[in-house]
Amino acid sequence: MKVLLMSLVILIVCIVSAWYWLKRKQTASNDNSDEQRTISETYQSPDQDWFHINGKKDSFIISKNEDHEFLVENGRIVASRNRSKSQQFIYYKGE
Repeated sequence: MKVLLMSLVILIVCIVSAWYWLKRKQTASNDNSDEQRTISETYQSPDQDWFHINGKKDSFIISKNEDHEFLVENGRIVASRNRSKSQQFIYYKGE
C-alpha cells in the first residue's frame, strides 16, 4: 500500500513539474516573438518634417524626410547617414 501511495505521489510531482516547465517555455518563446515583431510608423513634426521608423524592437532605422537616417540599436543611436551623399552608415565611437 505504501509503495502504491509513494508511486502516485511521485507521478503527480512529475506531471506538475512537466506542466510547469512547458508553461514556462511557452512564456519565454512568446517574449522572443515580441522582440522580433516588425515596427513601421510614420510621424509628422510641427515644423512639417516627416519621420519614418522601420525595423525591429531592438534595432530600427529612423528616417527624416528621406534624406537623413539614424540607426538605433538597444535604445541608442549608433550610426547615421546622409542619403544624398552616401549609402553607408557612419558609426559613432563607443564609450
